[in-house]
Amino acid sequence: MKKAGTFIVHPSGQTLKKLYAILLLLLIAACRETEVVPDALLTFAVEGESAVVDAQNASIRIDLGETSLWNFLKINFTATGGAALEAGGKPISSGSILSLSDLNHLSLKSVNGTTKTYTLLKSSVFERFGMGKIQERRSSPGRSYSFYFDQYGSGPHQYINCGPTVVTMALKWHDSTFSHSVADVRNTILPDGGWWYTNNIYDYLRANGANPAYTPLPASGSVADFETQIRTAIDHQQLLILCLDMFYVKQNENPTARTNRFYAAGSQGWGHFLLVKGYTVIDGKMWLEIHDPYSIGQKYTDGQLKGDRRYYDPEEIKKATDVWWPYAMLVPQKSTTVPARLKTVKGHVPPQKGKGFFR
Repeated sequence: MKKAGTFIVHPSGQTLKKLYAILLLLLIAACRETEVVPDALLTFAVEGESAVVDAQNASIRIDLGETSLWNFLKINFTATGGAALEAGGKPISSGSILSLSDLNHLSLKSVNGTTKTYTLLKSSVFERFGMGKIQERRSSPGRSYSFYFDQYGSGPHQYINCGPTVVTMALKWHDSTFSHSVADVRNTILPDGGWWYTNNIYDYLRANGANPAYTPLPASGSVADFETQIRTAIDHQQLLILCLDMFYVKQNENPTARTNRFYAAGSQGWGHFLLVKGYTVIDGKMWLEIHDPYSIGQKYTDGQLKGDRRYYDPEEIKKATDVWWPYAMLVPQKSTTVPARLKTVKGHVPPQKGKGFFR
């Protein structure tokens, strides 16, 4: 009987290559199953406004408005997994108050130990206004309603109605129920025309329940002294009415900028009234937040009248008050008086006029 033989099959070289390739693919797949995938930041918001999270470039673009301070911001965010967000090496939680003034990076730390760093790309509306980027401080005893008025359209004397317009704004701020129009106010004093003087404004404020007071401005002092006096009054919840020569205030002809004079004042003696309603400090520089009644219908592209919350350089305003009327008229909150320490006038205050511009 013939015994069956045993056959041993030797794979060819081509077959071995295929086997190695399959084995390699299996190893790669196994590695991918255990590969560590870092967590990601999904959303990020500052003061309720969404920021743009760019995961690919690991950045967060933040753009702040007029009322937000970089050193006091409420942060909200969401992330994948149990990742923790850190600022300066310290964990922060969603809803935290954070200063981003000097902070340029945030780190997202995953539970598996991986870390992804996001760069903060910071901008603000003030850059577009031509003022800088980082708002460090702001004080404005504002209202939930607008109290800005344009002298344009206030009657036959509209071009010289800066005085009646400023007093209308001051009284509307002082008392929300004040309902007289600029034309109504003009018709109570010099209804047939003529310039209003500072004493006309003072008398009208008193007649309508406000308790104004005069204070001298440091005409012989420095710009820093001037800034301190304005800042102190605003911080004490007072608005200030200024009478000044706008010829000495620099004109800004950039139509999108929101700083300094936005209209022509081509000769000396361009008397005018302004209402100082607040101040801001941006990149270390102080700006006065002013209601300038001389919009004359001019608006920005967003529809806001150009005199509404215009920002003026204190140095420019000081030059213009020094030569025209080195005083300010303080307007207090309703049912209050100006603090005694702010009323430092001794003797008679000479009245001055706001001339405006004739057309």
